Amino acid sequence: AVKSLTINTAVTSDMDNAVLDARDSVFLTVNVPHAMARFEYCTIMAQTHCKQLQASDCIFVDSISVTEEDPLKAGCVRYSRVPSGFDGYKLSARNKFTDTNTRLSPIFNQYIYCKNNITTHRSPLFGDSGFAVLNMSAPNEIRFGAEDGGEMGAYHNYYYSLKIEAVLDKMKEFSPVGIEPTLIFDSRLLHEPIEIME
Repeated sequence: AVKSLTINTAVTSDMDNAVLDARDSVFLTVNVPHAMARFEYCTIMAQTHCKQLQASDCIFVDSISVTEEDPLKAGCVRYSRVPSGFDGYKLSARNKFTDTNTRLSPIFNQYIYCKNNITTHRSPLFGDSGFAVLNMSAPNEIRFGAEDGGEMGAYHNYYYSLKIEAVLDKMKEFSPVGIEPTLIFDSRLLHEPIEIME
């Protein structure tokens, strides 16, 4: 996990020379203004700015800015969540925005936090446990939208969404007819259990 990353290195416009090659990572902001950034299974929570961009199976929550003018050198974004304002026409082969991407908004887990007898229900901040983890109510296009059918983003290799569905499928096998199993997310998961005094 990286809070804010800036790389000012400039390289040629060769598509094989990425100055940032990230996999299974979480970022708040990424700024690579003079070169290519490459992401696979990454979640970028705030702004992404680069000259060229290659991304697969990622979640871009906020804005994406690509400055390369030549559409054939700008890069490609596929099997990813992109922001609604993202102009991706030039970021795919033959200037066609790939239909494997989605613009639906991700929903991340929220937890109950207690501090000084004040209780708040919010998403974790950068550095907190559970930061940028998809909620079970996130759109299926994000939860199962990666190329291999898993979830997009940094937690792809933990298979959270697929494990949840596997549990539900197994419960359906053993449930009586007419009973529909449901898993309910417990927002108190970050709290240690209360000790019971006897």
